[in-house]
Amino acid sequence: MKRVLALILCLALSFTLAACGANTEPSADPAPATSAPAEAPAEATSTDDINWPNGNITLLCGLSAGGSSDLGARLVANGLSKELGVSVTVENVTGGGSWIAWNQLLHNTDLDGNTFAFINHNVVFGQYDDINPREDGLDDFELLMGQLIDYSCIMVRADDDRFTDFASFVELAQTTDLMTSCTGTGITDGDATLIEVMRQKLGCNITIVPTDGGTEALSMLLAGDIDFYLNNACTAARSLEDGYKVICTFSDERTEALPDVPTAKESGLLDYTSGVVRGFAYPKGVAPEIVEKMTDAMRNVMNSQEYIDSMKQLSLIPVTMEPDELYDALSSQLDARLEIYGLERK
Repeated sequence: MKRVLALILCLALSFTLAACGANTEPSADPAPATSAPAEAPAEATSTDDINWPNGNITLLCGLSAGGSSDLGARLVANGLSKELGVSVTVENVTGGGSWIAWNQLLHNTDLDGNTFAFINHNVVFGQYDDINPREDGLDDFELLMGQLIDYSCIMVRADDDRFTDFASFVELAQTTDLMTSCTGTGITDGDATLIEVMRQKLGCNITIVPTDGGTEALSMLLAGDIDFYLNNACTAARSLEDGYKVICTFSDERTEALPDVPTAKESGLLDYTSGVVRGFAYPKGVAPEIVEKMTDAMRNVMNSQEYIDSMKQLSLIPVTMEPDELYDALSSQLDARLEIYGLERK
């Protein structure tokens, strides 16, 4: 629990919580002259009595089959199939940065608990998309469990001796325009946001070349068409034998995926964390008893050794988060990016 809370706090540049309570005065009405017979207290409903699951369950994934997000979602689906005793299948509904899948979840799904979705940190930024703003945000999802936090890193060619660490990267970027690739720009894209941080705080000169995805970007990097590429540590760890090296991560501490790679923070130049948060959610409105049963089942899956070993075989380091921890991790990322771009929270 302490490790998860520390990871969540590391993602925020500024994060404050406020609480308020209401005081109620006791009623001044006199007691009635005669008392009605006391009603027997209602018997508590056990989640075991809820008729769920009552059929096959669908897990919507807004990203392509075969990627790390999809593979992680399939591990959860397989575990839930065993845990719940029903078929849990992954349906890939791609496009719109996962928003096609999320729109289907929020607006075209029965609230029977038989459809849920893979989510990531992009759910909190849709309302701030200056090109295609979304009407839904974090509070429209019923969060279940968080699966992992994967931190950003800088990848370069293994034979590129210009970059040995983050300090040498910054020194060159301050005097030379470096090229990289991103699939998006602005607040909705984590890589573009990290580049904006390096521009603002370190005076780095970085030009973004748009691409459709990481596979194309890595090919461009090997070909020398771009100078570096921002990736996630778990994904980068699987590519080190393909002619790449990682010079730093943007985590508060060294990651388990790349334990020998120093953090940007260690350079003393930039104390900033960046990464992806992944988890699962229902649409708002699913019965609390079903939410509880699904959350319990998912928790059991994520705590099983079979799941943990399978995640690590994919170079995915599991960071299991309870619903409130997942909410804090996602919300803190929003607060951090709003500060970077000087925007107000909606």
